[in-house]
Amino acid sequence: MSHHLNAAIENGRRALTIPTAALFALVTLTALIGVPLFGYAHGYTRLDWAMGSILYLISGLGITVGYHRMISHRSFRCPD
Repeated sequence: MSHHLNAAIENGRRALTIPTAALFALVTLTALIGVPLFGYAHGYTRLDWAMGSILYLISGLGITVGYHRMISHRSFRCPD
């Protein structure tokens, strides 16, 4: 394993970057507020629920497979 995986690691812990954390929080809060608000204002059809469920499963599977390949097989490296 490389000794310089991330320059932001200090004392074994990764340093928190404020802009990244703020963007993550903003996107999460927007989704948590916006999705129910849209459903309340316009309503969801069966197609909306079906597409949301299918896309949720596909994206979750993609994330799981990607982490499995990265951690178990070390088949690729992510940039720092």
